[in-house]
Amino acid sequence: MLKKIARFICCPDDGSAITLKDGFWECLTCKRKSKILADNFLEILPSVFPAWDLKDNEPQKSGDMYQQEFNREFSWEASGGWGDLSYAPPGTSGFYKSEMEKIRELLNPASNAIAIDVSGAVGNYSRSLSDKVATMVNCDLHAPSIITAHNRRADNMVCIRTPYLKLPFVQNTFDYAICTDTLIRGWNHEVKLLKEILRVLKPGGKAIVDFHNRKWFAKNRDICAYALSDVKRVLAEASIGHYSVYPFGYVPLRIVPSEFIYSILDNIAGIFLPCKRHIVIFTKVD
Repeated sequence: MLKKIARFICCPDDGSAITLKDGFWECLTCKRKSKILADNFLEILPSVFPAWDLKDNEPQKSGDMYQQEFNREFSWEASGGWGDLSYAPPGTSGFYKSEMEKIRELLNPASNAIAIDVSGAVGNYSRSLSDKVATMVNCDLHAPSIITAHNRRADNMVCIRTPYLKLPFVQNTFDYAICTDTLIRGWNHEVKLLKEILRVLKPGGKAIVDFHNRKWFAKNRDICAYALSDVKRVLAEASIGHYSVYPFGYVPLRIVPSEFIYSILDNIAGIFLPCKRHIVIFTKVD
């Protein structure tokens, strides 16, 4: 499966081609080496952690944590993947599974396509989409998460440990991209990430991202949430003009007693509560 995307992989520092040499991927220009961790499992890091450029009034904790993860040597002993639904409460599991289904419905991808989850954690969304495309790439910097994704991967999946603001792919690579639960760090971070997603999409390619709604998360000081008007401003600053927005998720997760009735309760809650997230699907124009 790795052979199918090898020609799209590049050095994250200078965009140069990389080649397989002595058991490593090596940049033809800077000679920086990247690890092959296992079959269809790579680690490709830039020489410097990509700056998030957070503002003073935006949460700093996640940025510090990601930088520490970037500086940490990869270890197979790492544990504790992000987004593992194995032991999640029924409301949480119901929400994420419902969003995965919504993404499949909105993208409706072609079966010969190549797709990427740029911040895929343990691979929930990648696995959900993998049976709809020819090749699925799951990226994450967090070692425990990407190890879990690798262990659970579908046959057509490739996992890459890399920071999402400097993806190791040439421009115009992917037919589809998804990114969930990640545009919550700060304005400049959000714009940079959207531009990076746009860069790796093919012309005519589609991406789905989500934003947390400020009406639900205004009191949460650990993330940045946005009003719909702000979502549109962020998209405009990232030069994204062709998009549609879908409100998603209404019911308080703590009151959902079982995953089976999540959708029923969510439909009822949608009558009188604001949405939790705004799902955005956008197209890269020529």
